[in-house]
Amino acid sequence: MANLGSLFEIPKWSSERQQQMEKIYLMKGIDLESIFYIAHEKTLSNPTPVTHRGKSFMSQTMNGNLIGTMKEMYPDHMEKDVHGRDFFSLDAQTRVYFKKLDNAYCPRNIPTNHVRQLNSGELLLGDTPITVLYAGFRLENDNIWDNITGCYLTELRDMHKVLWVSDLSDLASQMGGTTLPTVPVMPVNLPDDIIVKPKVRGTGELGNTADGAV
Repeated sequence: MANLGSLFEIPKWSSERQQQMEKIYLMKGIDLESIFYIAHEKTLSNPTPVTHRGKSFMSQTMNGNLIGTMKEMYPDHMEKDVHGRDFFSLDAQTRVYFKKLDNAYCPRNIPTNHVRQLNSGELLLGDTPITVLYAGFRLENDNIWDNITGCYLTELRDMHKVLWVSDLSDLASQMGGTTLPTVPVMPVNLPDDIIVKPKVRGTGELGNTADGAV
């Protein structure tokens, strides 16, 4: 079976829509890639024995650490939607939800009617459409959490149609000297074969889905 990662490569060009969203993101000045690596480090250090972990344990733990880290660092920028799901408010009409991404840069969503509305741009804030973006991470193997292979900002239409993808590492390099607030992280003793990518410079409509996936 063909590797989906080879079927969808990040375009070398950017659309006007993508440039607009990237500009809003850069103006916010918050480096989400660093948040992913902080949350990933916390997830790997979870003391729960492997034998006590269910199928969705890592996804649920990572999601909790993502939301929790954002609330610790940027509480004024985190909100809840009408369904109680946490999102990062990029501006008054732009929401960012945190998700695990597949090899085609699509978030792992349960296809509920609400998710369909999210990905079809049908949600309104008053008479103004709400823009929904996803900030997500990819793993080299879906079941191996040792390393994050990349973090991205993306927008969808019609469930699985990716409009554009931006590499958060590239955006972080454009932020210059943006600095993350200091948040204590407990020391982690990791096996030699586990590598955690160092933090880069700088710095909810979905939250937990029905099966707990991120």
